[in-house]
Amino acid sequence: TEPLESAFHAEPRVRHGTSMGRAFEQEAQLQVQALCGHGTLGALLGGLLGGTLLLCWLRPAVRARLPRYVDAELRHVTTRAQLDACITRGRAGCQPLLPRGWTGDRRTGGVGIVRVLQFNTLARGLSAGPLAPTPFRPTLKSDFGGFDEVEAPEAVLDWGTRRWSVLAEILRQEPDLISLQEVDHFADFFQPALVAAGYDSLFQPVSAPGPGERYGYYTDGVALAWRRDRFAIARVNAARSAAAGRASLVLTLAPHLKGSRPIVLAGVHLAAKAGQVKEDLRAAQLGALLVDIERARAAAGRAKSPVVIVAGDFNSDPHDVVAKEKSAGGGLTEGHVAKTVPKLLAYGLRSAYALAEAKAGFGAGSTAWTTWKRRQLKTSKHQIDYICCSGARVLETLMPPTDADVGGKGLPSARYPSDHLAIAADLEVEADEAPGGL
Repeated sequence: TEPLESAFHAEPRVRHGTSMGRAFEQEAQLQVQALCGHGTLGALLGGLLGGTLLLCWLRPAVRARLPRYVDAELRHVTTRAQLDACITRGRAGCQPLLPRGWTGDRRTGGVGIVRVLQFNTLARGLSAGPLAPTPFRPTLKSDFGGFDEVEAPEAVLDWGTRRWSVLAEILRQEPDLISLQEVDHFADFFQPALVAAGYDSLFQPVSAPGPGERYGYYTDGVALAWRRDRFAIARVNAARSAAAGRASLVLTLAPHLKGSRPIVLAGVHLAAKAGQVKEDLRAAQLGALLVDIERARAAAGRAKSPVVIVAGDFNSDPHDVVAKEKSAGGGLTEGHVAKTVPKLLAYGLRSAYALAEAKAGFGAGSTAWTTWKRRQLKTSKHQIDYICCSGARVLETLMPPTDADVGGKGLPSARYPSDHLAIAADLEVEADEAPGGL
């Protein structure tokens, strides 16, 4: 049998079934104090008291490196109008973001419709240049994340400007639920920005040291956010970290609309790299996540079965990948038999997007793609980010930009701030159904 519970190397950082009561809030406050110090407590706990929690556990040997001060541009930003003005100033002189379209008419705000957005934001620590100042002493020299074909990388990958483009890409779709990965500026940037935009949020760092720390930057992690005028958090079911920069969060949201079904929302970032060994690891990590989800469904009770939504960067194609000759340097790329996405589908979740077929996997011919990058003359264009659900019907999805708009060098670019696309889907909650599961 697969070691489902041990696939993520740390124990759940929030006990299964812990409610958002006084004990949890006190524990969260103590964790924030330990990580951030009392000098910045007021700024950070402002978000906490508004419903935003920073979930971190100081491990005995290594602690996460997290920002200690709120971004100077956001210290006095409390409204969406003020935030929009910040984004406009921050993106002054930038090219427009790549145009995005939807598969149907955009929703008009039905009470049973939920818009979900998934986005790997490309961590600052995994994209900075060699001359950029670092908050910590690096042990390796940054090289723009290996994106050696990005034009003018000093400008395109400069965090001072790119952070506003990431935020603009998220907010222009007006999502109700948000799942983010490679977030290494949560407490100082994304959290206060999301509060001003009307969202509460949770963050889970990866096991330290994170992949960006060797370059002198902060520990990254995953974040979930939800519109506080539509949802309240009911339970934090599980928060896990893993080696190699991977993490997951599972929480239960209670809609404000009386009689609505609860939502179990999971965000995850699975292991990267090609090959069967890594694919087996991803499948095991996903198995651990499904155990967390099953527990969350059971904890929600049977009066109303919850809608389940999983959004994340799986780092895995939905199909088998055949080993093929490398475009440079000789040798073969590693292939694998797909296990991760098939396991999710077998659990009873369905993808909001059509799944790519094997013939459309790697290379410039793929139309079902969520990442498109070039490193060392190698092009990777494939589908590895997903929004999956049960208990909801997919109404429409956010389409990728056209190949012509992206250009031959892929992402990131002057018109897009990450090597992954933000994907999004409008989901209509279905009538209550008997709980399923493992």
